[in-house]
Amino acid sequence: MPKRVFLSLVLGITGNVNADAGVGIRIPMKKVISWNKEVRAFVSPRCIRRGIRTRLAEKGFMIDPQTTQKGDQLTDLGDPVKYVDDDLFGYLAPEKGKKEVQPSRTSPVKVSPLIALHHTEISVEFAGRFPRADISPGAGEANPVPFEIETAQWLGGMHVIISEDVGRFRSDELTKEIAGKMEGEYSSMVKALGIAYQLKDEERISRLKALMEILIKEGWTFPRGSEATSHPEFHYAIILLSESFVPTANVLRMTENMELDYDAVKRSLELYDWNAAFIIDYRDMKVLKLHKNKKIGEETEKLSEGALDGIIKAVTGFLL
Repeated sequence: MPKRVFLSLVLGITGNVNADAGVGIRIPMKKVISWNKEVRAFVSPRCIRRGIRTRLAEKGFMIDPQTTQKGDQLTDLGDPVKYVDDDLFGYLAPEKGKKEVQPSRTSPVKVSPLIALHHTEISVEFAGRFPRADISPGAGEANPVPFEIETAQWLGGMHVIISEDVGRFRSDELTKEIAGKMEGEYSSMVKALGIAYQLKDEERISRLKALMEILIKEGWTFPRGSEATSHPEFHYAIILLSESFVPTANVLRMTENMELDYDAVKRSLELYDWNAAFIIDYRDMKVLKLHKNKKIGEETEKLSEGALDGIIKAVTGFLL
């Protein structure tokens, strides 16, 4: 059975971090209507991945710069050896020429939308863009341009699945150009595994460690962060190491006060098979290590940098 890490995060969001298409002079938030007619704010997986890509670049990894093809459409270069995001988040890299097979990589790191756990009260902020006389000679005669922006403060849940295919890719996922480099330029960086290639262990560990640091330790900045600081506030995290598939949305349980329901989480975990589990409570500054025999047992320690590093080490050791 494939090994996977299942991660559920409960994050606090403030402002308009992922705007929807403008309506007149209003900049709306992305939101959905729930089955019981509640308004739920959400952030798209694309927006989250973009923030993670930026953080990976800050850590020194190379990010796919993308190129333009016919029609000025951006396309991936599709080089999972050189570019960390092509490895982690997959790609579609069109081959040149007619009727060419289009190599693509399925993402070994799957990210869900970040969706509000409760009805979202949305407020509207009124503002205006005022002409600047210092850079525009005719600004004194121009009128300000008013606009509205929707904002809210909400608590949301997102789920991430990380497979053991980080740093491992099949031959049919590679373009002809990249496949040719496997025996040449990249030969010292990868090793062949039959019909697949795998990065050297040090690089795989480095990429997975950096990703986990961003997801549970450091966070990321949302793209709409140019006007003000815009990053998620960590509340809780549930991390499961498993060789069986676990529907984490069924495991995450919150109380009416938007606090993690530990008893309900443990009862849910009893339904599934897993190798190890961790619960991080950023609010009460504690980490629970769970183990399962006939019943679920736990060990509690204070939340610290060492405790988070221990979880990251357990994740890398399990997957790789």
